[in-house]
Amino acid sequence: MPIHCTQCKQPVSQLNLKQADVVQTPEFSEWIVDLILVCPHCSQQYAAALPSGDLAPMETHNG
Repeated sequence: MPIHCTQCKQPVSQLNLKQADVVQTPEFSEWIVDLILVCPHCSQQYAAALPSGDLAPMETHNG
């Protein structure tokens, strides 16, 4: 079930990535991934901050 963009109201099942920076927060010295995601229909930008401890490595295949 897709979400809907708050700007254009279109259903969105995937957002485009504009930025994914790893930064340290000045308040708590915690490392986060600072994300900017973009609606593919109208280019509305959305901000999200993901604690680096929430990241999980994905299996990779060498070759």
